[in-house]
Amino acid sequence: MFDHYVHKSFDASSCGNDPTPPLSPSRLEAIERKVLESLKADYRVHRANTFRTVDRVLNRSQAANWTDLATELHKLGGTAAHFGDELLGELSLDMEATIRRSRDETRRFAALGEFRKQLDRTPRI
Repeated sequence: MFDHYVHKSFDASSCGNDPTPPLSPSRLEAIERKVLESLKADYRVHRANTFRTVDRVLNRSQAANWTDLATELHKLGGTAAHFGDELLGELSLDMEATIRRSRDETRRFAALGEFRKQLDRTPRI
């Protein structure tokens, strides 16, 4: 996956006289695993933070900034499938669309409550 980019960045011919040899396949695999684990960890943090924001908005312990929430749901929806959370991605994008379509607070809160119930039923990676 990252082979092209790693080899390109360490290609001696592109760096003048840099004698850095290409990375071995096993080293590339180790780097790829480490990068993917880091990305997964970042995703889990983002997902947890978004869930907490949804809960705080629903509990009214945080003012509803609908624009920011829609943006966070959009980000979550765009990345969830990459980490095996396809259903979460779809639900997040649907909720984002509902927030952006409706200006009615009551409708938004009702939809967000349903979204949160659905989250409880989705498997976690």
